[in-house]
Amino acid sequence: VATSDEAITAAGLDWEVGMEEMETESGLSVFTHKATVRQDTRQVLGVVGRRYEVLQNRDAFSFFDSVVGEKLAMYHTAGSLGQGEKVWILAKLPGEIVVGKDDVTDKYLLLLNSHDMSWRVRMFFTPIRVVCQNTAQAAIRGFNSKTDPGVGFKHLGDIQKKVVEAQKALGIANAYYDQYAELATADRKSVV
Repeated sequence: VATSDEAITAAGLDWEVGMEEMETESGLSVFTHKATVRQDTRQVLGVVGRRYEVLQNRDAFSFFDSVVGEKLAMYHTAGSLGQGEKVWILAKLPGEIVVGKDDVTDKYLLLLNSHDMSWRVRMFFTPIRVVCQNTAQAAIRGFNSKTDPGVGFKHLGDIQKKVVEAQKALGIANAYYDQYAELATADRKSVV
């Protein structure tokens, strides 16, 4: 797949999310929150605060176009969980991590986004091939925001600006994976 638009279409994620006013069953307006609504199915995805900013799938995933366009990665998987409350796209980076002589691990760059506030927007490197809720949770658990390169931010403020800043921050993939391979090989030697 050559572009994020094509990846989004292939994964069935080519829909948008809107924010709509809410009211109680008795007709009272709810001023403090809004509903995030999937526009193609009219499915309510979540209830969010009024300051929440929607990051559309197309806008979130376009981050990968520059990386894929420069042949620094290729699209691997993309999908959604539930009715679309959570979405992800995974790009496979070139090369592998080889630990010891024959233990090979692939390198991925993962973007997670949610439309119900259950996940922050996150972009990080992982050796885990995300294909479902369980593998997404495993990747999240394996990511240490204090030591691993990656970014995460809330759906507040200028979200597009945050995505651009994230692109700059993630320019260190190969150095991270080289360091990961060194540490894994050193740990393996101490176990053997």
